Amino acid sequence: MPLINCPECQNSVSDSAVICPKCGYPIKVYRQNPQKPLNLDSPQVPQRKNKGCVNFILILFVILICWFLWKQCSKAVSESRDTAATTESFDISQDSLNKKVTITVNGKTIETTVRNRVVDSLYLIKEEKFKNSKAGKIQKKHPEWSQEDCERVANNQIWIGMHYDMLVYQRGKPNHVNTSNYGNGPQYQACWGDYEPGCFYFDESRIITSYN
Repeated sequence: MPLINCPECQNSVSDSAVICPKCGYPIKVYRQNPQKPLNLDSPQVPQRKNKGCVNFILILFVILICWFLWKQCSKAVSESRDTAATTESFDISQDSLNKKVTITVNGKTIETTVRNRVVDSLYLIKEEKFKNSKAGKIQKKHPEWSQEDCERVANNQIWIGMHYDMLVYQRGKPNHVNTSNYGNGPQYQACWGDYEPGCFYFDESRIITSYN
């Protein structure tokens, strides 16, 4: 398997590697679009809630990616004469993950760890995968919708609390819309004849409150 140099640290890695195990650089994303600058500045990664569960999941991801890199290493060793260099490139010890690395982002020098780079790389890969999915293309047209809602819309799901515009995106315009007012402001009923359930109810906020 051919070896390439990591654009970040110039370490020799397999050309099929997802990330550089030495500095955490996202090799796969870079190779897919080498002209696009990668911003891995940790402070720019959105803060995520439920840190306990998130940290557990991230640790699990790190373990899985380390296992994957170990498998890649074994395969590369059998095909490369430079066994020592390849083995060193895929060191997956705790000391390696906790190793300090210095990166330059937007002209600023930042000190971080290989573990943090791996986490940031996994997050970047996940974001790139979402952007290329059907849900990601929906959010590109409707940035005001959350990723979760876009995934529901992409899967043609309906739920209480969804926006009327999401229904229109899925089904097109309704066959008819009825308006009523019983003293609490206008209420609307939008019905689609070829779908089940067919009728949805909402007020001026355009948030679905019920359907049948």
